[in-house]
Amino acid sequence: MDIAPSDIEDKSTREVLDELIQYVVTSGEEMESKTTRSGGQTDLNIYLCDNQDYDIGELDQWVTYIAENDGITGHAENYVGEHTFSEQVIDEDISLVGISTPAKNREDEFVFVAKDGYLWVLTTVHSDWRDKTIENLLNYLPCVERLYLSADDLRELTDEVKDARVSGFTAKYHAPNRERDATLIFSGAEENDLEDAEETFDAKPTRIEFDQTNSPATAIQGSNTNEGRVTMRSVKRGSEGKAVDTIMGLTAGYQSWTGRVSKSNMLRCGKNSIAASLLTDSPQSNSPTPTESRRRTKN
Repeated sequence: MDIAPSDIEDKSTREVLDELIQYVVTSGEEMESKTTRSGGQTDLNIYLCDNQDYDIGELDQWVTYIAENDGITGHAENYVGEHTFSEQVIDEDISLVGISTPAKNREDEFVFVAKDGYLWVLTTVHSDWRDKTIENLLNYLPCVERLYLSADDLRELTDEVKDARVSGFTAKYHAPNRERDATLIFSGAEENDLEDAEETFDAKPTRIEFDQTNSPATAIQGSNTNEGRVTMRSVKRGSEGKAVDTIMGLTAGYQSWTGRVSKSNMLRCGKNSIAASLLTDSPQSNSPTPTESRRRTKN
């Protein structure tokens, strides 16, 4: 993602989405001829988090807090040591964040939007590097928590996307004679494939892909996961507004849903999060959190 601060300055959340959706806009001919996607194609991903204490402009303080916390895990300590972080404040609720990996001579960019008690992280970074950069950061930050949905809520939320059909999915099920769950991955799914997987294998969807029409051909290809991530894969030129409407609808659904889990449930679900570890009896940091420092300054 190569975005200038001026591209997102003095803009609403919707206008920021309008700007970033351009990275996945394609022609009608490309949309019609596309049957499979290569792993190198650009997607727009939006991570949705419950924002408990993060203020725009405080990333450096939170990274320092993680690094100095006596109860830090080895994974988090290694992560902070292997990356450098920058945050350029654009507006009161928007910043441009960079995560650099010096060993690979690489820097990845992310747009942070903090509003109404939630933190959105928007990026076009490829999945391999999202895992190594932003997903780890969100796991280790004690002040944010990714939103989670049950399989049923994910299905219902995706079903509410207007003019859309299920085009693929990832689902987990318990295979007989196996100690752990197996995974079904369907691409190019037909009508009722997800229902058949649910009925035959008692499979629970964790990711649902959808094709959305716009008078009358497919104009938008996206997906929705139960781990707080909405993806726009392709948007036919001329359908940008409808794609933004879809994102806004899905994010509003996530934020209003009651299926989110707490940090204690994250532990039971096996989530490796420094936020969860900070709720245990591990030694506490000698330094105050950025939130505590902020409150002391105000007082």
